[in-house]
Amino acid sequence: MAALGFLYTGVAADSKLYAIEGVFCNTLEHIVQVIRTSDGVDTSAAIKTINAEAGKKVCGFAKFLSAEAVRKDMATYPYQEVANSFGSWQPLEISIVGIVTPFGMRYFRPRRAYMAFLKEFAIPGINI
Repeated sequence: MAALGFLYTGVAADSKLYAIEGVFCNTLEHIVQVIRTSDGVDTSAAIKTINAEAGKKVCGFAKFLSAEAVRKDMATYPYQEVANSFGSWQPLEISIVGIVTPFGMRYFRPRRAYMAFLKEFAIPGINI
């Protein structure tokens, strides 16, 4: 099935897919808004507000497949860290190639999206 996903989506056959669960948005501005308007634990209210303001679904929470790894050990990212009461977050651009639905995996052509990972907790002494 994964091989069909590679063919259908146009992802190179030697690429790896990474399963990720979390919040993703269509734009960098939207993922930054999610971080700034949530506490890092319950993002559902922030997502609902952002989608309502946009008049369409621009952010969501899902299990999805990315053609790129979300790596915490990369030295530099092109986007600045964003902080909230929970900690410091690193936004990044990814390429989504599939999403998990109640009926199984749904593959599609790669599309750019934005997500963020927690780099540092706001509470001193706790590291990830």
